[in-house]
Amino acid sequence: MYPRALLMFGLAVHLVASLGLQLSVPPRSGPLVASALLTAPPSPPPTRTSGGGGGGGDGDGGASEFLRLINAAEQGTVLEDWAARSRIYKLTAREDLSRAHVDAINDYEDLRHFDTTNSGADGGGRPMLLGLFAEDQLAAMASAEVSRSSGLIVSRIVVYPAELNDADSTASLRMVHALYLLAEAIETPLNLGEYASIAEEATALWEVGEGPADDA
Repeated sequence: MYPRALLMFGLAVHLVASLGLQLSVPPRSGPLVASALLTAPPSPPPTRTSGGGGGGGDGDGGASEFLRLINAAEQGTVLEDWAARSRIYKLTAREDLSRAHVDAINDYEDLRHFDTTNSGADGGGRPMLLGLFAEDQLAAMASAEVSRSSGLIVSRIVVYPAELNDADSTASLRMVHALYLLAEAIETPLNLGEYASIAEEATALWEVGEGPADDA
């Protein structure tokens, strides 16, 4: 089985129900275990007070990653927390890292005001904020819009602030790969916009075995 594809299925079902999109079972999906995990909002996500970056995604940890919708309450609380952390991290003497956190703060603030209230029922796109969780910790978020006519359009990807401090972090790559799986599950084109440049790197990450392997 392919654990991440399994956990993506519940989110795909949710989007299909709201937009009337066609749904296909992702390749190698096997039994649809854990699909309910993504169909009902769980408790608010931990914002990772432990501090470590953790760029993993391989081994047993990768199998527990999943993508789900972030609700409005989580959107405000988590992004405010992340911005506060980056305001501390930006005080580093490393100019490149300080600049990365300044940019991240701007991105977090933009996403705090990202409006996800449009249901898409009027024929337009459905805006949504997606969270990538690893070991029940929120590692990255992506703002996107999905519609029958335009597919899944990604506007912004942000990562947990400590990930920016880790040169080996793969959080953004893992998010891109998860978005590919979601687009595949709902049979819609994926438009990564400015993040298209890392698409090949994200694909290569799984081809060389950094991502979760299929179960025997």
